[in-house]
Amino acid sequence: MPSPMFIPGELTDDIIGFIRAPETSMLLACALVCRNWLLASRHRLFERIDITCTQYDLFLSRVVHSEAMQPWLSSVRYLALRDHRLLASREVHLRPEENGLRRSQHLLHDFIGRLPNLAELELVDADWIQRPPHPSSHHILRSSSIALPSLRRLSLCGHRFPSFSSLRRLLASLPRLEDLVLEDVQWPPAVHDLSSIVALSATSPALVALIIWTDMPDGCIDNLLTWLAHTPYRKSVRELRFDTIWTDRHVAFLRVVAPHLTTLSLQSLDSDRYPITELVNLRSLELPSDRGMWHDVASLLQILPARLRRLVFVVEARIEGDIPVGIEDDGLELLEPILEKTQFAGLTTVEFSVYGYYLDRPEISFAPPELKVAEIVRQKLPKLHARGVVGIHVDDLVGFVVGYSQ
Repeated sequence: MPSPMFIPGELTDDIIGFIRAPETSMLLACALVCRNWLLASRHRLFERIDITCTQYDLFLSRVVHSEAMQPWLSSVRYLALRDHRLLASREVHLRPEENGLRRSQHLLHDFIGRLPNLAELELVDADWIQRPPHPSSHHILRSSSIALPSLRRLSLCGHRFPSFSSLRRLLASLPRLEDLVLEDVQWPPAVHDLSSIVALSATSPALVALIIWTDMPDGCIDNLLTWLAHTPYRKSVRELRFDTIWTDRHVAFLRVVAPHLTTLSLQSLDSDRYPITELVNLRSLELPSDRGMWHDVASLLQILPARLRRLVFVVEARIEGDIPVGIEDDGLELLEPILEKTQFAGLTTVEFSVYGYYLDRPEISFAPPELKVAEIVRQKLPKLHARGVVGIHVDDLVGFVVGYSQ
């Protein structure tokens, strides 16, 4: 009888290493196969921790306060804490009377010093006004040497701070922070002299990417961008994305960081408003082109001095008879001579990212929108198409179901 085949542990470790989240059930199954598979499986399981406030206490008692499990916290690279509960696998926001369930205010007190390799932290629906952080958090934030030393990306969604100073202290305590992502983040706007905020900026980390996904109250965005513009951030920021309505404050901040930017996403095409001629180091640019605004796109690209490597057009789908039939192409041909200029010779990607909404009618079938958009680009921009750099992505095309009966 032949002996069972032996697979070296290095090989099984590599195989298990290819299993990524959210394949938690597969990793759990691997951990139960044999002792030799346990270490690699558990390491991969702990790389990404995503818990809600109702799971927080259990994780604290079973892992953080367990001598046997504590060593595995060094495997954590991503931690998400969501201050809401799960109901039938759905995320349910807490009602005011359920504020006692919130746990994000304990995060700094419970986890600082225990996650030496944490690279990304995401906090969702945290309300530090109703539930202020543990008193020890203020000391922790002042002692940056014991803060989260490896954190590179911080994402805050639906977060409520008691003051701008709370956010400022949090950012200043993260010495290796590179990416800051904000969505629906608010605080009572500071009304005092902003010089007191700017004066505390000496320990600011070298932020690389600033991304704001939704509108913030005017007072809040004024506090944030005024502070950033007077800190070392103004020379370190390389990527800027405001998926919001741009106010004069947004434009003013763009003017401050424009010479250093390499990646930029604009939400309108007002070339007279933006400091386009100062974007000398830009390598990636994302532009909107809704409802056939190709003439405005051409005007903006005409004065852009940067040597782009990547150019993205966010385009709304053209809908006819309730179905998507491509994109508006009036004026698209104006881009052909512009994109042949020297500063665009290094383009490796020209992407058309199509989004839109249509009525989902089962009795009507239609060709994939990608094919129609590709044909439009081939006809309107034949030389660009021949360079082999065009990509078509229909990422956000949503069909609404309508009533139908034969």
